[in-house]
Amino acid sequence: MEARRDRPENRMRQRTHHALAALTLALAAAFGRPANADPFDPEVRHRPRLMLEADDLATVRARIGRAPYDSWMSGLRALSQASPAPYEGYDPSRESANGNIAKAAAFTALVDDDVAAASRARDVLLVCEDSVPNLTLNPLLIGEDIHLAEGIMAYAQAADLLFATGALSPSDSIAVHDRLATLARSTYQRYVKGNPLQYHLMMNNHRSKLAAAMGMAGLALNEDEDASIWVDWGMTVVDDILRYQTVEEDGTYGEGPDYLCYSAVNHLPFAYAYHLFRDGAGGVFTYRRYGIFGQIVVSEERELENPLISDLYAAIDDWGVAIRRFDGLRSPFDDANPIGYFGFFGAVVRDDPILAWDWWEADALKVEDVNDLRADAICVADDGQARVQPTGSPTVFLPAGGHAILREGWEHGDMRVHILAEHDDSRVAGGLHEHADATSFMIEAHSEPLAIDSGYGRWEDRLLVHAAENHNLILVDGKGPPAPELIPPVGVDAAQDLEADTDRIDAVRVAAGYRDSEVLRIVAAFDHRWVAVLDRIAADQGSHDFEWVLHGNGGGSTGGSFALTGDGARWDRAGGSLVAHVAAAGSAPLLGAEEMSHGLVWGSMETHMALRAVTTGPSTAFATLLDLPAAGEEEAIATDLSRPGAALLLCRYPDGIRALLSSREDRSAMSLGPLRFDGFAGLFVGLFLGREPQSPQALLATECTEVSAFGRPILASDIPIDLAVSWAEDRTTLHLQDAQGASIELWVGCALASLDGPVDSWSNLPGGLVSFTPSDAAVDLALYCE
Repeated sequence: MEARRDRPENRMRQRTHHALAALTLALAAAFGRPANADPFDPEVRHRPRLMLEADDLATVRARIGRAPYDSWMSGLRALSQASPAPYEGYDPSRESANGNIAKAAAFTALVDDDVAAASRARDVLLVCEDSVPNLTLNPLLIGEDIHLAEGIMAYAQAADLLFATGALSPSDSIAVHDRLATLARSTYQRYVKGNPLQYHLMMNNHRSKLAAAMGMAGLALNEDEDASIWVDWGMTVVDDILRYQTVEEDGTYGEGPDYLCYSAVNHLPFAYAYHLFRDGAGGVFTYRRYGIFGQIVVSEERELENPLISDLYAAIDDWGVAIRRFDGLRSPFDDANPIGYFGFFGAVVRDDPILAWDWWEADALKVEDVNDLRADAICVADDGQARVQPTGSPTVFLPAGGHAILREGWEHGDMRVHILAEHDDSRVAGGLHEHADATSFMIEAHSEPLAIDSGYGRWEDRLLVHAAENHNLILVDGKGPPAPELIPPVGVDAAQDLEADTDRIDAVRVAAGYRDSEVLRIVAAFDHRWVAVLDRIAADQGSHDFEWVLHGNGGGSTGGSFALTGDGARWDRAGGSLVAHVAAAGSAPLLGAEEMSHGLVWGSMETHMALRAVTTGPSTAFATLLDLPAAGEEEAIATDLSRPGAALLLCRYPDGIRALLSSREDRSAMSLGPLRFDGFAGLFVGLFLGREPQSPQALLATECTEVSAFGRPILASDIPIDLAVSWAEDRTTLHLQDAQGASIELWVGCALASLDGPVDSWSNLPGGLVSFTPSDAAVDLALYCE
């Protein structure tokens, strides 16, 4: 089935609704069940069937004798003996906690043949909530659906496991069924039929969690007269919301990695249960939407594939791997703390060795959240599955969703730079969980977060961390993109291009407009040790304070140290440091520091120190070197050579490499004098030169027509082009953009034997130069010496 990338609301508007049929259904449903309410595949009667099947029991029992399964099972046995919270009125949080106890007890009963555990599971199930209050009269309870969903999900799994034990009397089996069915019916009545307008508009984790839980109830109680309604709602609504939230071209999830996990703790177990129930097959499901009087106003059939084998779920899983940190956690952007993911479901069902590597090789295996998935992991996660680290370049560009990850590798200690440029659906779908972070970035190196995002903490703390000043970007008169308050969407769209991945330098360009100003930023990583950040910002009118902000993991309560320096700041940690050298066009910026909040652990707010470098004018440019030395390693020395209209940094590295970083307000030709760097014509330029032999190491340039050094030309083009070049001993690699048809001469230091890539022609020239004409606007080339 072809993946659908348009929003659910648009699809519904585009379809023709049969008014007479809908009216008939509405009359039938206004005061009772929908006309087509039925059991769901009532011929399916075997137990268990939601987390495992009877044939899997031997495998499960073998697993719990070895690590890590044994520790999970030990924890479940302990949880199974916990005292459930007593009933003190309607309290969805109670259902969430008690559901985990019931599930742990039922799983223990089945795996250990423990009759006492079965009795404890039965006792919890028989006192679960069975009546959801009228939400119209209690609107503040609407947001409690997330905890109600957690309870229903765990209760449904517990019931399936408990029925499989054979330990219940017939009367107890009926009582457990009826209690859970009554809760499901009440939930559907209150949330789906009784609150149709507001709840239909909630295209976020709240509704996907509850829909998945109701679907799970339908699979657990499939012979119930309303089971098909619950499964229909679960399958169609989860699919709608995940498609709304996901940019399917690259899997970017609008609400961010934390709230993806918050939804997935329900929708992945439901998807796996459906996979077992239907043996991998898809099906046709009825989507229903109700009017204000509880009547059906939309009823349409949808053909859906098995979720866990769909391109949609695969894209989301792959996106998680792409934004993975060294420790296996996902980047903490938007309302998110660094968080793992339940990748074992997709790894096993799709037999994906990269997902298996991602999950099994994380520092901490993600098996718990608000719902306890330790039993699910024991049943599903396969420690014998092949694990393969991602192949190809570790640098990843995700322009459809607005992410760029410049990465040295996948191991501890490797450098990683994550740049944010969310736009359109990936920004809007985030709603109140979105942050004002267009053009911001994060850096990790030496197994340390160094340049940090503000994170999240928890919902109650979001106002401390969501604004532009909490992120690594440029403020205009102290303000940046608008932050979320009460009504989404928030922030501004950003764009990314110039996605360069070469041997020695990786780079991306991002742009955004806010506060009547236009920001253009390039972030480049050289030799996995240094990061260059080149900025230009121009206001529509008037003079403004432009404030370059960097948040580091030092000072405050971080346990690391912080200090302002003569040209920036440094943050020191046990593994390594972040040292910032900042130059601004015209004159040195005014430097200051501020203690700021961040939340990188659930429920915890900490503080760190942020650098603020301020300059004033109608426009400006910043050139910044971020040095990332390991503990005890020599550091770069930077000299500010800025002049009006140009921010210039000359950087000297301990191994003899020198670099010129330049960010300018125009691209006119500039002479630099006897600094090895003769001159250039371009907007942004980063040129890295070696000592012996006298040759360039890497070049990054935009809107560039010429670069020269050592008294000889390095680059010449008859039109302005964007490029990144890396020189190695026997080959040169480069990325070109906006260069189609350009006549280019590039120094390679040898006679070429071959050139790989789309060019119209090429030829060797005297002096180690080669000339060529790219045949496409954006090309990647590899040039090989004889």
